[in-house]
Formats: sequence, structure tokens, C-alpha cells
Amino acid sequence: MSHKLTKEEKIALKAKVKEAKKEDKKQKKDARKLQKIQKKSTRKLRRIEKKFEKVQIKSDTKAKKYVPPETELPDKLKPRVGDPVLLAEPKPEEKPKKKSKKISEKEAKHERERSERREQKLREEREKLERKRIAAGDLTMYERFDRVRFEELEQQFMKASTRDERAFYRTLLNLKLQIEQEKVIGEVLL
Repeated sequence: MSHKLTKEEKIALKAKVKEAKKEDKKQKKDARKLQKIQKKSTRKLRRIEKKFEKVQIKSDTKAKKYVPPETELPDKLKPRVGDPVLLAEPKPEEKPKKKSKKISEKEAKHERERSERREQKLREEREKLERKRIAAGDLTMYERFDRVRFEELEQQFMKASTRDERAFYRTLLNLKLQIEQEKVIGEVLL
């Protein structure tokens, strides 16, 4: 005997199906929004990292100007193998003095402070993006693993229904224990 649906039951069933479809669409839309936000944050992080690299390179090249040369003698005056040994020092040739771009210590200090402030700002931006990423729930596998406590892993192990699932949770438990042992002992065990 087959049970025929009444008109009200058909209407209720259609409403449930419609509601389920609506919920499914909403979940897909939310997933797309989240993915868009994640892509945007990773792009922004890459841009900031590129800016940081450029600033680092620029500050390194500027810092080289302030580093004193390793030797006082220019290459032309350095003795070479085979040069005759002179008993008396020759008088140095006077060259026309060029206008040097020597920067005072005050200016050098100011430049260092500016580069340090830039680096600090970039670090803060990176940290802010990282906090946003974590707040959005975009965690890496390791971050998820790191946040799980021993008790939670043990509970999951006890609830596991299949052999593979139990093996998985046992392995995670052992790995977490091994990492903690490394911290206590101070040696690398892996």
C-alpha cells in the first residue's frame, strides 16, 4: 500500500525543498565571499611583502654608503706582487678634489630611524593581515593542529568509528606528544 500525500503535505514538502535550496544557495554565496576575502588578503600580503623587499634593498644600498672602506689605500696604490720596493715614499700626486656626497652623522642617524620606522610599519601591517586571516577562519593545517588540545584529540580517538580514523587520531596524538617532548628536552627528535 502506498501512502498518498495530501495537498497540505505536498505544499509543506515543497516549502521544505525550497527552503533547503535557499539555504544551500546562501552557503555557496557565503563560501564565495569568504574565498574572495581570502584571495584579497593574500594579494595584499604579497604586495606588502614586495614593498618590504624594495625598502630593504633600498636601505641596504643606502647603508653601504656609510660603511667605511676596508682599506685606506685606493686600488691604484695597493702594492702588487712584482712591484719594486722603494726605500723612500713617493709624494702622493695631488688630484683635484671632487665634491663628495658625504652625509653627516645626524643625517645618517635620521635615515636609519626612517628605515626602522618603515620596517616597523610593514611588520605591523603583516601582523594585522595575519590576525584578519586567522579571524576569518583561514587557518593552515598546522595552525589547526597546534590549537587542538590533547584532551580533544583523545576524545576524538575514543569516538572514532573506523580503524583508519583511530589510526589518524593516534598518530596526531603521538606527534603532538613528541613536539612537547622536544620543547622539554631541548633536542630535535623528529
